[in-house]
Amino acid sequence: MSTIRRLALATTLTLATGAAFVGTARADEFWGRYHNQQDRIEQGVDNGSLTRGEANRLENQEQQLRRERERLAHNGLSGHDRQALNRDLDRESRAIHSQRTDDQRAGRGWDDDRDHHHHHGDNDWYDRR
Repeated sequence: MSTIRRLALATTLTLATGAAFVGTARADEFWGRYHNQQDRIEQGVDNGSLTRGEANRLENQEQQLRRERERLAHNGLSGHDRQALNRDLDRESRAIHSQRTDDQRAGRGWDDDRDHHHHHGDNDWYDRR
């Protein structure tokens, strides 16, 4: 094989590998952003900046995004599909920020309730009525 053919083959393989990597990176972009938003919701619940109702609404919207992504991916994501998903993720990200900074405070996190709270004696605020 001539040097020019080898160079052409190497270039073709490099471009094909790069294109495949870019396609994978685009596909992973949704899931990276999705998981980041899930973490932000959880942090908001944990630090009390999201009420339980706010968190439930945001989680429902997140689940709708996940189902939409899976539905669209079933037939292969087009550039238009990716743009629409990114717009939806942007909108959801703004909603998370808005809800976390709206000055409504939650008293407890996801798993906190009276039965699971560790009591520390008579001064525990759960015991005050």
